[in-house]
Amino acid sequence: MTPARPPAEYLRFAYTTLQRLLDACRTAFFRALVARMGRQVRISRGTILSCPRRLVIGDNVFVNMGCMLHAEGGLSIGDDTEIGPYTVIWTTNHVFDRTDRLIRAQGERHAPVVIEPDVWIGASAIILPGVTLGQGAVVGAGAVVTKDVPPYGVVAGNPAALIKTRAAPGEDDELTRAEAGARPRRTRST
Repeated sequence: MTPARPPAEYLRFAYTTLQRLLDACRTAFFRALVARMGRQVRISRGTILSCPRRLVIGDNVFVNMGCMLHAEGGLSIGDDTEIGPYTVIWTTNHVFDRTDRLIRAQGERHAPVVIEPDVWIGASAIILPGVTLGQGAVVGAGAVVTKDVPPYGVVAGNPAALIKTRAAPGEDDELTRAEAGARPRRTRST
């Protein structure tokens, strides 16, 4: 005879199973709205899609809870990308150049956001219009990305700055902080 599972374990299992079922239903609903969605895509609860007809999502993409994906200017998410919770991706910005007109009367500028394959975007990051995240890039939690990120680049901060570069396929070692453009760390003399 097998020992009985504690009730907390059953509740955890039931909750996890229900969340996965709801994610599958949500993803199926969004699949009907977007321009194209690949296989094995998972979109978690609380995610908002704005202008989904301009959104293209590749294979094996995970969008965590509470994200805002604004695709009016065009948004492409490459294969094998992970987007952390509460991330915001904008493809539109207000025009505010003239001071003789109200900002709301000056219109908007649209610029596509391109996320290449194998990108990891940390929690609560903000990606602004016109940005391309290169293949294998990593965006730190809370970063505000205003400029392109090179392939295998790691960025963090507000505004996001390159802090290191991951080793690309075929390279032996990671680049040092100095090679990535950051100030070298001090080493202790012995």
